[in-house]
Amino acid sequence: MGIGSEGSGGSPLLSFLLFFATLLSFIHSVPHYRTKCSLECLALCMQSGTPTASICNCPVSKDARNCTLFDANLKNVDISPTIPKTKSEYVDAHMIRVSIEAQPAAFAYIFEYSTISTEPDNWSFAGASAKPETVFSILDPCRDYQFRVLIVVRNSNPTEIFEMIRPQPIPVRLPPFILTQQQITIEMPRVTNPNSSEDLKLYVKWTLPSGYIDGDIYSYESPALYPIQCSTPEGEIPTPRIEIVKGGGRLAVWLPPSVLEARCRMWVEVRMLPRCVRLEPFNIQKNIEIDCSKNANLEICNKEANPVCLESVDVSGERGKAKITWQPPAQPPLYYHVRYGPAESKGVAPFVTWQLAAKREVRVDGSLSTFSLDIPEDEDFGVQSLDEAPDTVTEEGQNSQNGANASDGRVADSHPKEKKKMDDDDVITNGE
Repeated sequence: MGIGSEGSGGSPLLSFLLFFATLLSFIHSVPHYRTKCSLECLALCMQSGTPTASICNCPVSKDARNCTLFDANLKNVDISPTIPKTKSEYVDAHMIRVSIEAQPAAFAYIFEYSTISTEPDNWSFAGASAKPETVFSILDPCRDYQFRVLIVVRNSNPTEIFEMIRPQPIPVRLPPFILTQQQITIEMPRVTNPNSSEDLKLYVKWTLPSGYIDGDIYSYESPALYPIQCSTPEGEIPTPRIEIVKGGGRLAVWLPPSVLEARCRMWVEVRMLPRCVRLEPFNIQKNIEIDCSKNANLEICNKEANPVCLESVDVSGERGKAKITWQPPAQPPLYYHVRYGPAESKGVAPFVTWQLAAKREVRVDGSLSTFSLDIPEDEDFGVQSLDEAPDTVTEEGQNSQNGANASDGRVADSHPKEKKKMDDDDVITNGE
């Protein structure tokens, strides 16, 4: 009777022999040059009488030509008849820890790994240790891997000092490809252009899933923003823009000023695509709420608010130069409006008030607290100083009058005599 019969799929025995031959070829594949150098160093260390491998000084040689002493032994290395208990785990997407049960008479353990589906007989050095465990890094977390162990054993026969544990597959258990809500944050809106009422922008930021690196992300797609409770229709809000940053990404979201008119809740999302097909794409989602009635201290909420008037202002000068100095508020503004111009007095002493006959305006950066003006000599110029709070009623006698000569040109504060609501066109203000 033949090994196979006509019409059959082949003898089970033949299939087993083919599998066994393939397995032996995998087992006896040439070790990595770093493995050979480690084996040689540790074997010589053991033969010199060293009690434990942990005190062997065995730096791995980078020149494989110097590590050929035990080539003959490695070609005929004994395969362990038993498979010890093994354990493997993914420390992260690029780091794997493997271990086996301790073996009798073992002096040192050298680990190798290879990919199962692509190059199973191309072994790489994973590590050498006096303990039956090691941690090694991998480039592609999407591959499936296996590991094998070569053991330096104490043996009176110098030709039988190596033993091999046959390859063992490493189950692919990658870290979860998800983000927690703590990894998704919001950078609240800022006014990027004080001259525009439409440049309100916020960022939704995220870090990478724990255990992954930038190279594990293929791309992002489908950025979207959905108003849930806003006075602004969805069509008036531009599509968020995806921006890739190191260690994560962010969505740039532009908001029209109408979102400040009332409480506004929005839902933003973007899809994160992994490079590895073993992982499922993940939707990054975040709820955003802007409510200026509850968060009036937000910079964006102050943008449309009334200007805040500064009271503590000092004016001095000489020779056609006027210096205006003020006390900055607790929260520095984006900028200040400095309004000034030719001044004229009204009334008779002691009831004299100063007013600006013509108004000029300059904008000063919010990080500054002083400003200089060039003014014509022999002409009255003035600036105004009002109460710090917006929409405040102030009486003339409650404010300090700050006057100075500038080469016979007077610089003075102008204050209204009667109690009234302040006009922000006549004040040094901070613009939010």
